[in-house]
Amino acid sequence: MASILEKFDEFYEAKLKDRLFASYSSQPQCILDVNKRFKEMIDYNVPHGKKLRGLCVYESVLELIEAEKQTEILLDQAKAIGWCIEFLQGSFLIADDMMDNSKTRRGRPCWYLNDNVGSVAINDSFFLISNVFTIITEYLGNHPNYSKLFELFNETFTNTVIGQGLDLITPPKVTDGCPFNFENYTEERYFSIVKWKTAFYSFSLPVQAALLVSFIDSSEVHQKCREILIDMGCFFQVQDDYLDCYGDPKVTGKVGTDIEESKCGWLIIKALKKCSSEQRDILERYYGRSEPEGVSKVKDVYKQLNLVSDYEQFERNEYERIINVIDNLCFDSSVLEIDKTQRVKNVLRMYAKKIFKRIK
Repeated sequence: MASILEKFDEFYEAKLKDRLFASYSSQPQCILDVNKRFKEMIDYNVPHGKKLRGLCVYESVLELIEAEKQTEILLDQAKAIGWCIEFLQGSFLIADDMMDNSKTRRGRPCWYLNDNVGSVAINDSFFLISNVFTIITEYLGNHPNYSKLFELFNETFTNTVIGQGLDLITPPKVTDGCPFNFENYTEERYFSIVKWKTAFYSFSLPVQAALLVSFIDSSEVHQKCREILIDMGCFFQVQDDYLDCYGDPKVTGKVGTDIEESKCGWLIIKALKKCSSEQRDILERYYGRSEPEGVSKVKDVYKQLNLVSDYEQFERNEYERIINVIDNLCFDSSVLEIDKTQRVKNVLRMYAKKIFKRIK
Protein backbone atom coordinates (compact mmCIF):
# COMPACT_ATOMS: atom_id res chain seq x y z
CA MET A 1 0.00 0.00 0.00
CA ALA A 2 1.35 3.41 -0.96
CA SER A 3 2.53 5.65 1.89
CA ILE A 4 1.15 9.15 2.48
CA LEU A 5 4.32 10.63 0.97
CA GLU A 6 4.05 8.38 -2.09
CA LYS A 7 0.41 9.39 -2.62
CA PHE A 8 1.35 13.05 -2.23
CA ASP A 9 4.19 12.73 -4.76
CA GLU A 10 2.02 10.68 -7.14
CA PHE A 11 -0.55 13.47 -7.25
CA TYR A 12 2.14 15.93 -8.31
CA GLU A 13 3.52 13.67 -11.02
CA ALA A 14 0.24 12.26 -12.36
CA LYS A 15 -2.20 15.15 -12.00
CA LEU A 16 -0.69 18.48 -11.08
CA LYS A 17 2.52 18.96 -13.04
CA ASP A 18 1.12 18.79 -16.58
CA ARG A 19 -2.08 20.60 -15.63
CA LEU A 20 -0.05 23.72 -14.78
CA PHE A 21 0.84 24.17 -18.44
CA ALA A 22 -2.22 22.68 -20.16
CA SER A 23 -3.79 26.05 -20.95
CA TYR A 24 -0.69 27.10 -22.91
CA SER A 25 -0.73 24.18 -25.37
CA SER A 26 -2.09 26.26 -28.25
CA GLN A 27 0.31 29.15 -27.72
CA PRO A 28 3.20 30.00 -30.12
CA GLN A 29 6.39 27.92 -29.96
CA CYS A 30 8.27 30.67 -28.13
CA ILE A 31 5.81 30.42 -25.21
CA LEU A 32 6.14 26.64 -25.23
CA ASP A 33 9.93 27.06 -25.11
CA VAL A 34 9.85 29.27 -22.02
CA ASN A 35 7.37 26.92 -20.36
CA LYS A 36 9.73 24.02 -21.01
CA ARG A 37 12.36 25.92 -19.06
CA PHE A 38 9.86 26.66 -16.29
CA LYS A 39 9.09 22.93 -16.04
CA GLU A 40 12.81 22.22 -15.55
CA MET A 41 13.00 24.97 -12.93
CA ILE A 42 10.02 23.56 -11.04
CA ASP A 43 11.43 20.03 -11.08
CA TYR A 44 14.72 21.36 -9.64
CA ASN A 45 13.23 23.50 -6.88
CA VAL A 46 9.85 22.13 -5.79
CA PRO A 47 9.43 18.32 -5.48
CA HIS A 48 12.36 17.82 -3.11
CA GLY A 49 13.16 18.39 0.53
CA LYS A 50 11.29 17.15 3.56
CA LYS A 51 7.88 18.38 2.27
CA LEU A 52 6.97 18.95 5.92
CA ARG A 53 4.62 21.83 5.11
CA GLY A 54 2.85 20.26 2.15
CA LEU A 55 2.40 16.87 3.74
CA CYS A 56 1.01 18.55 6.86
CA VAL A 57 -2.01 19.73 4.87
CA TYR A 58 -2.73 16.27 3.44
CA GLU A 59 -2.12 14.41 6.70
CA SER A 60 -4.18 16.93 8.65
CA VAL A 61 -7.20 16.56 6.35
CA LEU A 62 -6.93 12.77 6.71
CA GLU A 63 -7.16 13.27 10.47
CA LEU A 64 -9.83 15.98 10.45
CA ILE A 65 -12.30 14.28 8.07
CA GLU A 66 -13.96 10.97 8.93
CA ALA A 67 -12.76 8.13 6.68
CA GLU A 68 -16.16 7.58 5.08
CA LYS A 69 -16.27 11.25 3.99
CA GLN A 70 -12.80 11.28 2.41
CA THR A 71 -13.77 11.51 -1.24
CA GLU A 72 -11.21 11.54 -4.05
CA ILE A 73 -12.10 15.15 -4.83
CA LEU A 74 -11.55 16.24 -1.23
CA LEU A 75 -8.23 14.42 -0.92
CA ASP A 76 -7.05 15.88 -4.23
CA GLN A 77 -7.93 19.32 -2.89
CA ALA A 78 -5.87 18.64 0.23
CA LYS A 79 -2.90 17.48 -1.86
CA ALA A 80 -3.26 20.48 -4.19
CA ILE A 81 -3.16 22.93 -1.28
CA GLY A 82 -0.18 21.04 0.13
CA TRP A 83 1.65 21.49 -3.16
CA CYS A 84 0.70 25.18 -3.16
CA ILE A 85 2.73 25.53 0.02
CA GLU A 86 5.62 23.61 -1.52
CA PHE A 87 5.54 26.01 -4.51
CA LEU A 88 5.49 28.95 -2.12
CA GLN A 89 8.39 27.42 -0.22
CA GLY A 90 10.34 26.92 -3.44
CA SER A 91 9.83 30.57 -4.36
CA PHE A 92 11.03 31.78 -0.96
CA LEU A 93 14.11 29.53 -1.05
CA ILE A 94 15.19 30.69 -4.53
CA ALA A 95 14.99 34.32 -3.44
CA ASP A 96 16.44 33.71 0.02
CA ASP A 97 19.48 31.88 -1.37
CA MET A 98 20.23 34.79 -3.69
CA MET A 99 19.87 37.40 -0.94
CA ASP A 100 22.05 35.36 1.44
CA ASN A 101 24.63 34.38 -1.21
CA SER A 102 24.10 30.76 -0.20
CA LYS A 103 25.92 28.01 -2.09
CA THR A 104 23.96 24.82 -1.51
CA ARG A 105 20.34 23.89 -0.94
CA ARG A 106 19.11 20.34 -0.26
CA GLY A 107 22.54 18.96 -1.08
CA ARG A 108 22.77 20.63 -4.51
CA PRO A 109 23.93 24.01 -5.83
CA CYS A 110 21.42 26.78 -5.24
CA TRP A 111 19.26 27.37 -8.31
CA TYR A 112 20.75 30.77 -9.17
CA LEU A 113 24.23 29.21 -9.33
CA ASN A 114 23.23 26.81 -12.12
CA ASP A 115 24.42 27.49 -15.67
CA ASN A 116 22.40 30.12 -17.52
CA VAL A 117 20.32 31.02 -14.46
CA GLY A 118 21.86 33.80 -12.33
CA SER A 119 19.48 36.73 -11.87
CA VAL A 120 16.85 35.00 -14.04
CA ALA A 121 16.06 33.14 -10.82
CA ILE A 122 14.21 36.25 -9.63
CA ASN A 123 11.64 35.77 -12.39
CA ASP A 124 11.54 32.05 -11.64
CA SER A 125 10.53 32.81 -8.05
CA PHE A 126 7.70 35.02 -9.37
CA PHE A 127 6.49 32.18 -11.58
CA LEU A 128 6.31 29.77 -8.65
CA ILE A 129 4.21 32.23 -6.66
CA SER A 130 1.84 32.77 -9.59
CA ASN A 131 1.22 29.02 -9.73
CA VAL A 132 0.05 29.00 -6.12
CA PHE A 133 -3.03 31.04 -6.91
CA THR A 134 -3.59 29.17 -10.18
CA ILE A 135 -3.67 25.85 -8.33
CA ILE A 136 -6.05 27.15 -5.64
CA THR A 137 -8.49 28.31 -8.31
CA GLU A 138 -8.14 25.15 -10.43
CA TYR A 139 -8.78 22.71 -7.59
CA LEU A 140 -10.81 24.67 -5.02
CA GLY A 141 -12.65 27.25 -7.08
CA ASN A 142 -15.98 25.67 -6.04
CA HIS A 143 -15.03 24.97 -2.42
CA PRO A 144 -17.12 26.96 0.13
CA ASN A 145 -13.89 28.24 1.73
CA TYR A 146 -12.21 29.18 -1.56
CA SER A 147 -12.09 32.91 -0.82
CA LYS A 148 -10.80 32.30 2.72
CA LEU A 149 -8.04 30.04 1.38
CA PHE A 150 -7.10 32.69 -1.16
CA GLU A 151 -7.00 35.34 1.57
CA LEU A 152 -4.96 33.06 3.87
CA PHE A 153 -2.28 32.47 1.23
CA ASN A 154 -2.17 36.15 0.30
CA GLU A 155 -1.86 37.23 3.94
CA THR A 156 0.82 34.63 4.62
CA PHE A 157 2.83 35.65 1.57
CA THR A 158 2.74 39.30 2.67
CA ASN A 159 3.68 38.44 6.26
CA THR A 160 6.65 36.38 5.07
CA VAL A 161 7.91 39.19 2.84
CA ILE A 162 7.70 41.56 5.83
CA GLY A 163 9.64 39.08 7.96
CA GLN A 164 12.29 38.68 5.28
CA GLY A 165 12.57 42.45 5.05
CA LEU A 166 13.09 42.73 8.80
CA ASP A 167 15.71 39.98 8.65
CA LEU A 168 17.58 41.78 5.87
CA ILE A 169 17.67 45.24 7.50
CA THR A 170 18.70 43.99 10.95
CA PRO A 171 22.44 43.29 10.39
CA PRO A 172 24.66 46.39 10.31
CA LYS A 173 27.18 47.07 7.59
CA VAL A 174 30.38 45.19 8.41
CA THR A 175 33.44 47.49 8.16
CA ASP A 176 37.02 46.31 8.43
CA GLY A 177 38.61 47.42 11.68
CA CYS A 178 35.29 48.40 13.28
CA PRO A 179 33.53 46.37 15.97
CA PHE A 180 30.30 44.68 14.95
CA ASN A 181 27.28 46.73 16.04
CA PHE A 182 24.88 44.44 17.92
CA GLU A 183 22.41 47.24 18.68
CA ASN A 184 19.56 45.55 16.81
CA TYR A 185 20.28 42.07 18.13
CA THR A 186 17.62 41.77 20.80
CA GLU A 187 15.43 38.84 21.76
CA GLU A 188 12.30 40.82 20.88
CA ARG A 189 13.57 41.57 17.37
CA TYR A 190 14.74 38.00 16.87
CA PHE A 191 11.36 36.49 17.66
CA SER A 192 9.64 39.12 15.50
CA ILE A 193 11.79 38.03 12.55
CA VAL A 194 11.07 34.38 13.28
CA LYS A 195 7.33 34.90 13.65
CA TRP A 196 6.91 36.87 10.45
CA LYS A 197 9.51 35.18 8.25
CA THR A 198 9.03 31.54 9.24
CA ALA A 199 6.16 30.76 11.61
CA PHE A 200 3.25 32.05 9.53
CA TYR A 201 4.04 30.13 6.33
CA SER A 202 5.72 27.07 7.82
CA PHE A 203 3.23 26.29 10.58
CA SER A 204 0.14 28.48 10.70
CA LEU A 205 -0.55 28.28 6.96
CA PRO A 206 -0.50 24.46 6.53
CA VAL A 207 -2.80 23.72 9.46
CA GLN A 208 -5.17 26.63 8.89
CA ALA A 209 -5.40 25.64 5.22
CA ALA A 210 -6.20 22.05 6.25
CA LEU A 211 -8.92 23.33 8.57
CA LEU A 212 -10.48 25.31 5.73
CA VAL A 213 -10.31 22.38 3.30
CA SER A 214 -12.01 20.33 6.02
CA PHE A 215 -14.84 22.90 6.28
CA ILE A 216 -13.72 24.26 9.68
CA ASP A 217 -13.82 28.04 9.33
CA SER A 218 -14.59 29.27 12.87
CA SER A 219 -12.51 32.38 13.62
CA GLU A 220 -12.11 31.25 17.25
CA VAL A 221 -10.73 27.86 16.22
CA HIS A 222 -8.36 29.44 13.73
CA GLN A 223 -7.14 32.08 16.20
CA LYS A 224 -6.40 29.60 19.01
CA CYS A 225 -4.68 27.20 16.61
CA ARG A 226 -2.67 30.03 15.07
CA GLU A 227 -1.31 31.07 18.47
CA ILE A 228 -0.07 27.53 19.13
CA LEU A 229 1.32 27.17 15.60
CA ILE A 230 3.22 30.46 15.81
CA ASP A 231 4.92 29.12 18.96
CA MET A 232 5.78 25.94 17.04
CA GLY A 233 7.21 28.04 14.23
CA CYS A 234 9.46 29.94 16.61
CA PHE A 235 10.54 26.63 18.13
CA PHE A 236 11.30 25.32 14.63
CA GLN A 237 13.43 28.35 13.73
CA VAL A 238 15.49 28.04 16.91
CA GLN A 239 16.18 24.47 15.80
CA ASP A 240 17.19 25.75 12.36
CA ASP A 241 19.59 28.26 13.89
CA TYR A 242 21.15 25.52 15.99
CA LEU A 243 21.46 23.15 13.01
CA ASP A 244 23.04 25.91 10.91
CA CYS A 245 25.96 25.89 13.34
CA TYR A 246 26.01 22.33 14.63
CA GLY A 247 24.12 20.25 12.07
CA ASP A 248 25.79 17.82 9.66
CA PRO A 249 25.65 19.32 6.12
CA LYS A 250 25.37 15.78 4.73
CA VAL A 251 22.13 15.44 6.67
CA THR A 252 20.75 18.99 6.52
CA GLY A 253 21.69 19.43 2.84
CA LYS A 254 23.03 22.91 3.49
CA VAL A 255 26.32 24.39 4.68
CA GLY A 256 25.57 26.77 7.55
CA THR A 257 26.56 30.39 7.00
CA ASP A 258 24.63 32.33 9.66
CA ILE A 259 27.80 33.62 11.33
CA GLU A 260 29.34 34.80 8.06
CA GLU A 261 26.04 36.43 7.01
CA SER A 262 25.64 38.33 10.31
CA LYS A 263 22.29 36.63 10.95
CA CYS A 264 20.26 37.67 13.95
CA GLY A 265 19.93 34.10 15.21
CA TRP A 266 19.14 32.35 18.47
CA LEU A 267 22.73 31.40 19.21
CA ILE A 268 24.15 34.91 18.92
CA ILE A 269 21.24 36.37 20.89
CA LYS A 270 21.86 33.83 23.64
CA ALA A 271 25.62 34.46 23.53
CA LEU A 272 25.17 38.22 23.90
CA LYS A 273 23.07 37.68 27.03
CA LYS A 274 25.63 35.36 28.66
CA CYS A 275 29.04 36.56 27.51
CA SER A 276 31.69 38.40 29.48
CA SER A 277 33.13 41.70 28.23
CA GLU A 278 36.15 39.82 26.85
CA GLN A 279 33.94 37.35 24.99
CA ARG A 280 31.82 40.20 23.63
CA ASP A 281 34.97 41.82 22.27
CA ILE A 282 35.68 38.61 20.33
CA LEU A 283 32.12 38.50 18.98
CA GLU A 284 32.30 42.15 17.93
CA ARG A 285 35.60 41.51 16.17
CA TYR A 286 34.69 38.34 14.29
CA TYR A 287 30.89 38.10 13.86
CA GLY A 288 29.87 38.72 10.27
CA ARG A 289 33.32 37.90 8.90
CA SER A 290 33.65 35.31 6.15
CA GLU A 291 37.16 34.11 7.04
CA PRO A 292 37.19 30.58 8.55
CA GLU A 293 39.35 31.82 11.42
CA GLY A 294 36.70 34.37 12.40
CA VAL A 295 33.90 31.79 12.25
CA SER A 296 35.97 29.49 14.43
CA LYS A 297 36.51 32.26 16.99
CA VAL A 298 32.77 32.85 17.27
CA LYS A 299 32.10 29.13 17.64
CA ASP A 300 34.75 28.97 20.37
CA VAL A 301 32.79 31.55 22.36
CA TYR A 302 29.60 29.54 21.81
CA LYS A 303 31.40 26.49 23.18
CA GLN A 304 32.70 28.40 26.21
CA LEU A 305 29.16 29.58 26.96
CA ASN A 306 27.85 26.01 26.68
CA LEU A 307 25.13 27.00 24.21
CA VAL A 308 24.58 23.40 23.13
CA SER A 309 23.32 22.60 26.61
CA ASP A 310 21.16 25.74 26.61
CA TYR A 311 19.64 24.69 23.31
CA GLU A 312 18.90 21.14 24.49
CA GLN A 313 17.16 22.52 27.59
CA PHE A 314 15.20 25.03 25.49
CA GLU A 315 14.09 22.34 23.05
CA ARG A 316 12.90 20.01 25.81
CA ASN A 317 11.12 22.70 27.85
CA GLU A 318 9.47 24.40 24.88
CA TYR A 319 8.21 21.12 23.45
CA GLU A 320 6.67 20.16 26.80
CA ARG A 321 5.08 23.60 27.11
CA ILE A 322 3.54 23.44 23.62
CA ILE A 323 2.17 19.94 24.21
CA ASN A 324 0.62 21.13 27.49
CA VAL A 325 -1.09 24.04 25.73
CA ILE A 326 -2.47 21.64 23.09
CA ASP A 327 -3.74 19.25 25.77
CA ASN A 328 -5.65 22.10 27.42
CA LEU A 329 -7.14 23.43 24.18
CA CYS A 330 -10.93 23.46 24.23
CA PHE A 331 -13.89 25.01 22.42
CA ASP A 332 -17.54 25.39 23.29
CA SER A 333 -19.61 22.72 21.56
CA SER A 334 -21.47 25.48 19.72
CA VAL A 335 -18.16 26.44 18.08
CA LEU A 336 -16.75 22.95 17.41
CA GLU A 337 -18.14 19.59 18.42
CA ILE A 338 -16.13 17.45 20.84
CA ASP A 339 -15.05 14.90 18.23
CA LYS A 340 -13.74 17.63 15.91
CA THR A 341 -11.94 19.34 18.80
CA GLN A 342 -10.10 16.10 19.53
CA ARG A 343 -9.20 15.75 15.86
CA VAL A 344 -7.80 19.30 15.80
CA LYS A 345 -5.72 18.56 18.90
CA ASN A 346 -4.43 15.36 17.26
CA VAL A 347 -3.28 17.41 14.26
CA LEU A 348 -1.44 19.90 16.45
CA ARG A 349 0.25 17.13 18.45
CA MET A 350 1.25 15.35 15.24
CA TYR A 351 2.94 18.46 13.91
CA ALA A 352 4.76 19.14 17.20
CA LYS A 353 6.06 15.56 17.37
CA LYS A 354 7.35 15.76 13.80
CA ILE A 355 9.80 18.55 14.64
CA PHE A 356 10.90 17.52 18.14
CA LYS A 357 14.55 16.38 18.18
CA ARG A 358 14.83 16.82 14.42
CA ILE A 359 18.31 16.76 12.85
CA LYS A 360 17.50 18.28 9.46
